[in-house]
Amino acid sequence: MAVSLIQKKSRDFAIRIIGCYKFLCEKKSEYVLSKQLLRSGTSIGANTHEAVNARRLIAQRFEASFVRACLYDFYRRVV
Repeated sequence: MAVSLIQKKSRDFAIRIIGCYKFLCEKKSEYVLSKQLLRSGTSIGANTHEAVNARRLIAQRFEASFVRACLYDFYRRVV
């Protein structure tokens, strides 16, 4: 499946946040703030992933209910 623009941007952002986290830990010896930055920055990707999967699930449920309605209508015409 094609990757959407928001997924690409959130992935790029998470990679930049990871780089910033490494810089803060190695060069500045900052561990508390950097760990919170890492959690916050990478949660965006998790949220977009969850949103994309929710849209897929809604589409699948709609397709299933449409097929069910078509089959029911067909069954009523045959019987």
